[in-house]
Amino acid sequence: MKKLSNRSLYQKLLFILIALTIIPILMISIYGYHTFSRVLYNMITESNFNNVDQMGEFLSEIYQDLDSILTKVTIHPDIQDSLKKESKNDWNSYQEARFFTEYTNLLMVGHPEIKEISVYNFEGKRLDSEGHFLPGFEEHFAFEELRSNLENQFVTTSKVYNVDGDTIISFGKKIIDLHTGKYIGIAILDLNLDYYYQELGDAKLLKSGFFILMNQHNEYLFHPTNKLGTKSNHFWINQTEKYKLYKDQNGNQLLYFMKEVPQTGWKVFGVVPYDEVVEQFKPIRLGFFVFIVIILCFIFLLAFSIRKLFVKPIQKLQESLIDVQNGDFQTRVHFNRKDEIGILGTHFNAMVMKIEELIERVYQSELRESKALLLQKQAEIDALQEKITPHFLYNTLNSISWFANQKGIREIQIVVDSLSQLLRYSLKDDSKFVTLKEEFDYLKLFGEIIDFRYDGEIEFLYHLPTYIEHTLVPRFLLQPIVENAIKYAFDTTNSTKIIEVNCFQQNKDLVIEVKDNGIGIENERLKKVYSMLDSSVGTIMKEKGNPESTGIGLPNVHQRIKLTFGDEYGVKIESEPEQGTEVTLILPFIEERCL
Repeated sequence: MKKLSNRSLYQKLLFILIALTIIPILMISIYGYHTFSRVLYNMITESNFNNVDQMGEFLSEIYQDLDSILTKVTIHPDIQDSLKKESKNDWNSYQEARFFTEYTNLLMVGHPEIKEISVYNFEGKRLDSEGHFLPGFEEHFAFEELRSNLENQFVTTSKVYNVDGDTIISFGKKIIDLHTGKYIGIAILDLNLDYYYQELGDAKLLKSGFFILMNQHNEYLFHPTNKLGTKSNHFWINQTEKYKLYKDQNGNQLLYFMKEVPQTGWKVFGVVPYDEVVEQFKPIRLGFFVFIVIILCFIFLLAFSIRKLFVKPIQKLQESLIDVQNGDFQTRVHFNRKDEIGILGTHFNAMVMKIEELIERVYQSELRESKALLLQKQAEIDALQEKITPHFLYNTLNSISWFANQKGIREIQIVVDSLSQLLRYSLKDDSKFVTLKEEFDYLKLFGEIIDFRYDGEIEFLYHLPTYIEHTLVPRFLLQPIVENAIKYAFDTTNSTKIIEVNCFQQNKDLVIEVKDNGIGIENERLKKVYSMLDSSVGTIMKEKGNPESTGIGLPNVHQRIKLTFGDEYGVKIESEPEQGTEVTLILPFIEERCL
């Protein structure tokens, strides 16, 4: 893949246009769509939950009305007296039944959903809202169930029963003697659920959502399709969240809303197909899609205009430059415009004319030069190139070394050999990386030259573990650091001068430490050194002659490491006055076979 710098101007402009317009707009649009969709989703779910909540409140109000009716029946003193006393005769039983019928029917006014109200004591006596008082009537179908439930409760409900074609659920409540507090009987209210089915069935959530009513026994009190009174074992019946997403057996996603009806143990569920919720997002998706299409069309027109107004004229100028490069000095550009591009075209035409004139002059001048002069010039150039050729210098150093060996001047031979090997190392190849062992060998050669120069004043210590000898490092990494230490670390007060180079692996990093026992660095100067490490090349070169500067070696090595491996690597300096200086190089540990 081409680098951006190698691409055409138009491709760069397109890239900038895409990077600064299309990508941000797409990101903002996608973020906006998801944010708005999430807000809309929350609004839809809250709206549907409110409907379920209202249905739960509606059922709670019904329960409270029914509980109020049962309470009036259970605490009425005449009814309690009837249950506590045996009837003296049939007339007395008739009077009690008539009173109970009239009283309960009065309570049932406005409540057509109440099928019957009845009371029982535990000696078999019964009164009901239909006026039955003679013995022989069958016991209430839910009496035993309610009586059992009321052992641990004050109010309870029964299972769902089908009585004479009606779907009935019975509410039972204890009758407590107001004088003694004794449990003397049960009041039962039979509720015909059919009266609420139409209201529950007509209530819709979105397009096809529906309600489900469950009792405390996990039986259906209402379901649009399932048989009432049947027990459900679906996993959603134990839901505690306000709303939650489930999958049915066909893989369809359904959103279930849940509201508990207080005091009854009942639960109202609202069920909404998730597809209908997602369908509410379609207008938003369409709006965002249209918006993006319009923006893309606008950017396309902008790109076309840029190409026509700016790129094509520059391409024409480029083609003309190539023609001039190929020797066609008759080419000209014609831009009928007065902006910068028009001025550039005018200057280009003038430049080509001037070049043509200069070439003609040079050509005429060259014709006047003699062949001898040209040969002489060529000879001088060849001689100059030979003098500055590094290989020539290398061969010369070898000759000096041979001569010193012949004359028995051992010291000169050693230093010349070292210098010769240093030059060979620099001419070896143009590889960016070398092994750590090669870099250490180069450093030792440099140390031999320094040892000769300073007459052995400085002692060099090298520690290179065998297991990291083949680690790869940039070329000429250590010599600038050691040279910097030689130049700045010591003064006349140092009787013993030691420079120690240590290497070791630390996790995935290679650490190289260059220590000296010199005069150290003051805090203020150390701060300046750190500021120089991250300075630009121009600033480093300006500071080169400054006596306060540490030279360009440290910043050069630091910048090379950072540019090669990243900002987490580089040079660190620790120093205390009169305590010496430690320069630490941190690089990634790269084995030779990995590169």
